[in-house]
Parts: sequence; structure tokens; C-alpha cells
Amino acid sequence: MYVEISYDTFDISKRLKELDKNYFVRYNTQTKHFEVWLQEGVNAHLEVVLEYPCLDVRTINKVATTRTDKIEMILKEMELHNQKLKEKAKQNLIEELEFKVKHIIK
Repeated sequence: MYVEISYDTFDISKRLKELDKNYFVRYNTQTKHFEVWLQEGVNAHLEVVLEYPCLDVRTINKVATTRTDKIEMILKEMELHNQKLKEKAKQNLIEELEFKVKHIIK
């Protein structure tokens, strides 16, 4: 069951509408999470499930950074992050092999 949140302490539901007038917040009573939805005509779809127990500025930041119009930027950031992880893993492997070879030769 969902409870639509129209009023909250920090006016997060109203501030989300500044990002897009079609955003609205629901509280999912089964999962005990707040969810941000987007109304498109007669259809609404889930945009993001919030992992924290209250509505605050993190909600605005999360929605602003995960909007679908920013998908290319998000994908580039993910690729860059994955590349850095691969390089770090490669460097760790090289260091481990150098260490093992050094101790085998002794």
C-alpha cells in the first residue's frame, strides 16, 4: 500500500516539483521506504527508491543526480570508475607478482 506524501517537514515534496512538476513522493508501507514517482499523462512510474528513513536534502540530491536526462553523464562516470578499478586491480596484481617473484628467487 502507498501513502502519498504532500506535506513534509522540509517541503521536499514541493521542492522536487521545482526539478520537475510531475514528481511526487509516496511512502511504501510494505517496504517501509520513500519512493519518488514521475507522473506522465495518465501513467506514473517509479523513478527512485530512497534508502534513508526520512525526506531531507539527500532526496533532492539523489533525484537531481539520477534523472534520466543525465544518463549519458552517469554512464561516463560509471565507465571511468570501472576503468580505475581495473587499473587498480592490475597494479595490485603486478605488485603481488613482483613480491612473490622476489621471495621465490631469494
